[in-house]
Amino acid sequence: MKKIILVLGLLTATTISFAQQTTAPDKPDLTYKLNESGSHYVKVTFLNQAWARFNQSNPGTTVIQEPKDNTFDIGLRRTRIQLYGQLNDRTFLYLQFGMNNFNFLNGLNSNYNFTATGNTDNAYTNRKLQAFFHDAVVEYHAFNRKDWLKLGGGLTVVNGLSRFSQPGVSSIISLDVPVFAQATVDQTDEFSRKLSIYARGQVGHFDYRVAISDPFPIQTNGAVPPALGANSSFALKGHHKQFQGFFAYQFFDKESHITPGYMTGTYLGKKKVLSLEGGFITQKNATWRKEGAGADTLYSDMNLWSVAAFLDMPLNRAKGTAINAYLGYFNTDYGK
Repeated sequence: MKKIILVLGLLTATTISFAQQTTAPDKPDLTYKLNESGSHYVKVTFLNQAWARFNQSNPGTTVIQEPKDNTFDIGLRRTRIQLYGQLNDRTFLYLQFGMNNFNFLNGLNSNYNFTATGNTDNAYTNRKLQAFFHDAVVEYHAFNRKDWLKLGGGLTVVNGLSRFSQPGVSSIISLDVPVFAQATVDQTDEFSRKLSIYARGQVGHFDYRVAISDPFPIQTNGAVPPALGANSSFALKGHHKQFQGFFAYQFFDKESHITPGYMTGTYLGKKKVLSLEGGFITQKNATWRKEGAGADTLYSDMNLWSVAAFLDMPLNRAKGTAINAYLGYFNTDYGK
């Protein structure tokens, strides 16, 4: 793809009233109260992000074996259902189910070589195998009704490195998130989600999260792994835990700390946020390489870190204008 000419995006986030309300809520939601005060509850939300694209293609581009100078397609970028709730004073549950990047090519086996075989019998898989659990997390709150320390475990987007390594997709301000910040996306994780145990919290204006993660082997990502060569690639041998952390100081309003991970892209002027942030991800012997025939296989640690500043605040509340800015430095070392 050389140039995107037109992108049409449609984002829908829907919640509907479920529990009895004595007064009209600020926002309708599908919430079931588990106690009289509503401090224990279960909530369901929905999100669908559809887009249509028209792009000019590179010379030689083919679509299902047919040469194409340009392409128009319609797809679902993200479709999600969230279920979460405070089950009692100390226990929080979060589940998210959905799919990403569903379009007309989803039933095509990208690893199948038409040219080599001349046979299309095995070129197709199953377009129905798309949806999966993005998150399945349970948390224990060490302090009742305080955000100081929350201990959790499961499949989660709680990440180190940066804000946009764990983005809230319903509040993206740009065309899409800066995916480079999701530094191992769908290589050794599941769309940035990892099997992790973690601690997170807010103490005053200080926000933190640290995690130990069990990365997936590169062999399970659905693609043919790259051959062992002079350039580092994720190792097919060995398995080591990932250690990661993210830390932020929020000068003005504090950001929400309800759901694990997911950080807001913009508040559209509803909050006054200035945050200084930093994070890291490290893993021993994450990649390997071999510099020539007969040479030893060499392993490298993966060391990723960043520092950044995030600004989102109103300029004129009466007019509804706001400013949103993000500036960061990323150092990503995957090996030679």
